[in-house]
This record gives sequence, C-alpha cells and structure tokens, in this order.
Amino acid sequence: MTVTDEAAATLHDLLSRRFDEHSRRLHQLSKSEVDHFTAMINAAFFEAARSRFIKDGKPASDAKVIDYVAYARSWDEGSAEEIDPDAGERLINVVIEKLPLDALDDLDNNVVFNSKLMLLASFVREANYTEEELLAKLIQQARNTAEEMLS
Repeated sequence: MTVTDEAAATLHDLLSRRFDEHSRRLHQLSKSEVDHFTAMINAAFFEAARSRFIKDGKPASDAKVIDYVAYARSWDEGSAEEIDPDAGERLINVVIEKLPLDALDDLDNNVVFNSKLMLLASFVREANYTEEELLAKLIQQARNTAEEMLS
C-alpha cells in the first residue's frame, strides 16, 4: 500500500514544527490517510530510535536510554508533561529489541502515542536536520517503512 503524499506532508509539517499547517492538514485527512499518517509516525519513531540507540549492531545501555528520556523531558515544560518516563524508556527498549512488544500492553495508548511523538520530535531536534535532510532521510525512510507495515 502506498502512503499518500498528504500523510507524508502532514508528518513533515509536524516535524518541521509548522504546527498551524500540520493542524490544518491533519483535519483534512481522510480515515485512510490518518492511518497512513499514524503508520508514518510509528515508522519514523522506529527509524530514529534505532539510529540513535543502536551502534555497531549493539543496543544502548539502559542508562543511556534513561538519560536520553530525562534529557528529552527537560527540553521544555511541554515535553516533561507529554513524555511519560516509563513509557518513553519502554518504547525505546522495544524498538532496540531489549524488550518484547507486549511490554507496552499495560500502558495507556494515549500516553504511549504522546510519548512517542515527543521523543520523535526530540530525535529530530537533536539530529538538527535541514529541511532537505528531513525530507530526504527521515520522511522518506518513514514512508518506506510505513508502506512495508501497511502491506
């Protein structure tokens, strides 16, 4: 299944911190495009977390994951409220395969989603992508991964 350009553009606006444009686009997405957008968020988080926390095929230590989540929460007041430390640490550890997927089962879906979004924003901020890099690297990677997930 091909991810729509609108879903990709909506994620790009979000990660570029163009929140008004993101909100406008988000409210215009069809149900299937919302599914594509959600898949792209999951895929972008997966790609960014693996890039950040797996080096030479080895996952980062628990301490590095804990420190990063604390760093991301300290970025601004909104981050501290939106990133649940336990959910953030578990999300990263699931992606880097230190925990099974069912380690998230007892967490509230909204808590997981908000933590994922804010951590993704933190990964993007830390990587300091230019607009072109954001489009060429993360958004395209997320699109490819999302299309595999949706197939």
